[in-house]
Amino acid sequence: MKAMWSRSIALTALVAILFATPASAARYSPIDLGTLGGQHSLALGINNAGQIVGHSTIDTNEFVSHAALWQNGTVTDLGTLGGSSFASDINNRGQVVGWSVTPQFGGLYHHAVLWQHGTISDLGTLGSGLFSAANGINDRGQVVGSSAFMSDDFTAHAFLWQNGVMTDLGTLGPGHSTAEAINNRGQIVGSSSTVENESAIHAVLWQNGQMIDLGAQNAGASYALDINERGQVVGYAERDGGTFAVIWTNGVMSFLPQLSTGNSVAYAINNRGQIVGFSFTSNGEGHAVLWDGGTAIDLGTLGGHSSTALAINDRGDIAGLGTTGPNEFSPAHALLWTK
Repeated sequence: MKAMWSRSIALTALVAILFATPASAARYSPIDLGTLGGQHSLALGINNAGQIVGHSTIDTNEFVSHAALWQNGTVTDLGTLGGSSFASDINNRGQVVGWSVTPQFGGLYHHAVLWQHGTISDLGTLGSGLFSAANGINDRGQVVGSSAFMSDDFTAHAFLWQNGVMTDLGTLGPGHSTAEAINNRGQIVGSSSTVENESAIHAVLWQNGQMIDLGAQNAGASYALDINERGQVVGYAERDGGTFAVIWTNGVMSFLPQLSTGNSVAYAINNRGQIVGFSFTSNGEGHAVLWDGGTAIDLGTLGGHSSTALAINDRGDIAGLGTTGPNEFSPAHALLWTK
């Protein structure tokens, strides 16, 4: 489990887009960031200094990944508590969050972690839980994510971690919740099962001590993945058997334009209102996409296959991943798109 469920559900869409043909974007071209020595890597976060975080396999054992930091053309292994580790986000102070497998109970469980000043710290779990994952961090060092309760059939709740204390953010109803991102105003977005139906998921916003249901309109479910300083929220909604990129502005959900029919997801938004994610092309191929000024821009691919964009900073630099070779067995590498 990476970010428990809502971001994990969104990322499973990547599996469906690993077969694509070349495309191009007028202003951007992808740069292969490489790996820690293994075949695969993935970039999930980027700050305004251009530091990028994610994870990479470390050798021929493709089942072990370590959190990675890319900066100034170099990739650095951030280390682990024991076993694999994954970095989800980085703030403008260079603090990194994610999760790591722990030595606890034979290394079967993972905890949310914080990397700073060359040190990895275990942020713990809610109650007696065995699992937690950190998904986002703001410039104040506040961390959000989700943690599962061992005593409650591993039900996961969203959390806010600050000043060494992890607080349960609750749910809309019985079941699960997860927090995906937090801005510098302390607004938090994520998803929760609803009062009406434990299996129905709605995007949510936590602010001023309240949990606000952002709704799904006529969609079956909705998921919030990022928020900027203006309070704009992006994510996706499930409808008619597919997923569609959406934005909430002042609490109102709107569907974003697509490159063509098919699935799309909006993963991140910067303070200029630029949004990144992926969308299928007219040939059913999945490409990284930038939504800018109401237009969907195809960012192209690396090596003639699929790509997706997962993070964007205020300079417009974009991080994500793309396949590197000519067939479905080609490795996927972390990518940077820059003007």
